[in-house]
Amino acid sequence: MATASMLDPQSRLTVVPGTSCGTPAQQQRHARHVAIVLAGLIDATENHVVDRRRVQRWIACQQRPQRDRRQVIRAHRREPAAIAAERRAYRVADVRKFHVPSPLGPSICEYRSLGDIRARMEFLTLHDAVAQYVRDGDQVALEGFTHLIPFAAGHEIIRQGRRNLTLIRMTPDLIYDQMIGMGTARKLVFSWGGNPHRLRDAVERGWPGPLELVEHSHAGMANAYEAGAAAMPCAFFRGYRGSDLPTVNREIRFVPCPFTGEELACIPALRPDVTIIHAQKADREGNVLIEGIVGVQKEAALAARRAIVTVEEVVEAFGPRSSNAVILPAWALSAVVVAPNGARPSYAHGYYSRDNAFYIAWDQISRERETFMAWMRENVLR
Repeated sequence: MATASMLDPQSRLTVVPGTSCGTPAQQQRHARHVAIVLAGLIDATENHVVDRRRVQRWIACQQRPQRDRRQVIRAHRREPAAIAAERRAYRVADVRKFHVPSPLGPSICEYRSLGDIRARMEFLTLHDAVAQYVRDGDQVALEGFTHLIPFAAGHEIIRQGRRNLTLIRMTPDLIYDQMIGMGTARKLVFSWGGNPHRLRDAVERGWPGPLELVEHSHAGMANAYEAGAAAMPCAFFRGYRGSDLPTVNREIRFVPCPFTGEELACIPALRPDVTIIHAQKADREGNVLIEGIVGVQKEAALAARRAIVTVEEVVEAFGPRSSNAVILPAWALSAVVVAPNGARPSYAHGYYSRDNAFYIAWDQISRERETFMAWMRENVLR
């Protein structure tokens, strides 16, 4: 079948799609150029989620003189099975830092390749996951928009006595009120604080310690998470017009669009050290299914350097699912924890309902320091 030809202006050779062309020397030179590009990409990603041994072998062959090719291939073939298995794991990749000009001023953006600083996903106990991945001074996001709020994980952070955390969350309701009241936080990045007795006590009276606030709108937080998931230094969007938030949050800037001149809001990307979310199911490989109101769980997990997911159960297969569902792949996660009822008193679609009575009762429980501490000792610290 006849195929249309195209003229390659670089080589001045007739190129037919799907075929090779040029002299053997030209083909070899082209292959070596491609090899160098691929080598740079794979060096940046350190280890991909697929077995890349054949790609490595081909790159090594293309980058070495012809006389060395047989030795290179033989060396790869002799590679021990244990090393080969380690290569196939989702290993830790280097975080490459580079300066990025930004409307927010000179900054360092951490460009993350696939698997950035994620080790291979593990199934862990809740205690071990928090002990391994949540550290004093971390930026921690516990996300779930009224639905699938990771209460069990928040309580474990309290029990393990973490301190000086920057807590990040849209609508920081009961779980962050509890964490702030127990002294885990030094800073809160949020949009709309509900049930705020412990939050108010920390801000107004410094009990149990002073708390710095960085307040955004819901739209601002969502865009900042999305920018973080894309490894961008900041987020641009239409927002904050007619709001007083720019007067209390110096991170909110306005910049002109370089193409239309329209003035857009700009805020730093959210890149938590660790994100913790709750989901309905995980499969045996560690992939996670979220159904119902998904909020910003996906973006928050992908934006984080480490991600922990607590789940109601582990299943062989997810089976039929609704159109409003998200599957997070195992390679994007650090740990999966089986924690039935891990979102109570919030709800898990398909498993249990929201405990509205407890949300109402929390107003009286948390109003005074004594009643708050008594409830925490009885229900969380035991």
